[in-house]
Amino acid sequence: MPVTRQGLEQTSFRRKLLGYQETWRQGLHRRHLGIPNFRVLTLTTSEERQRHLVAAYRSLGSGRRLFLFADHVTLDGENLLGQAWVNGTEEAITLLDGTLKSAQPFSPQR
Repeated sequence: MPVTRQGLEQTSFRRKLLGYQETWRQGLHRRHLGIPNFRVLTLTTSEERQRHLVAAYRSLGSGRRLFLFADHVTLDGENLLGQAWVNGTEEAITLLDGTLKSAQPFSPQR
């Protein structure tokens, strides 16, 4: 799926970002699902793709911790909660015990 397109009529990752961001902004997850918060985990095919997705997310200007990104090579499938995921502020974090905890800084130039 392309990261962006000329308009929002066709599917793109940016369109998905906007949809989830609006769901969060309106509190639809609380109202319809009864959950207080959520994160969207995005597993990519490569570090390069991850950098493009993080950049697209950063361009939205708000909600920079809603989405978390990792590439399938870096992510250890045995320990998804203990591995570093990258958010829109380029912080590397883990999901241990259901909470966000600091991890190694993300280096977009890896």
